[in-house]
Amino acid sequence: LMVASGLVGFGWLHKLATDENLRLPIIHHPAYSGGFVSPGVSGVADYLQLGLLPRIFGADMSIFVSYGGRFTFTEEQCKRISSYIKRPDRKS
Repeated sequence: LMVASGLVGFGWLHKLATDENLRLPIIHHPAYSGGFVSPGVSGVADYLQLGLLPRIFGADMSIFVSYGGRFTFTEEQCKRISSYIKRPDRKS
């Protein structure tokens, strides 16, 4: 099940991830999260919004942009986001 927390919020992500009747893997999609992590205009670190928070709130996987494309993320940012997605301290 793909969930975009930028649209529904992390509360709904957590609600779906902990629903005993649903029992589906949750994929976090970054749609509409850009305003939270855009360089110089936001207050949320990219690795938190796209990496750690989705995992803490129950996402099994997280999609995020890659450097070199149409978005402004650097190689360093993408590696940092990836490292936070892979952290074992996920809580459900």
